[in-house]
Amino acid sequence: MKKLIIFSSLLLGTLCFSQSVVEKYNSIYKRYEYFDSIGNLIGYKIYNNLSRQWEYFTVQPQNTKQPYQYRDPAKLDLGIDTYNQQSGGNNQNSNTRRNYYDESGNFVGVEIYNPRTKEWEYWEVKK
Repeated sequence: MKKLIIFSSLLLGTLCFSQSVVEKYNSIYKRYEYFDSIGNLIGYKIYNNLSRQWEYFTVQPQNTKQPYQYRDPAKLDLGIDTYNQQSGGNNQNSNTRRNYYDESGNFVGVEIYNPRTKEWEYWEVKK
């Protein structure tokens, strides 16, 4: 019974007096800063030598950190048709290069526009 009372009082004391604010000293500003459990600055205190007392200032939340919310990853359609359309569309806009891919998505060749001869030259990948 004695062990149960000691254990419950220690547990109750831990829960009641658990730390929800962290105090850190900032040597650049020469002040103590207070942060909440997420890491947001909630206030700071500075020692005033003239009045010989600590002065506490609260900070208005501007860019507060939010706990990270997990979500399902986006579903991507990586079909070969989409890949060819994206790569071909980007290259056709420049009108200087066309890439060619086979059904499995492997690069097989490129067609490059030669402005001197004003013709398209096809280059195939060596295997």
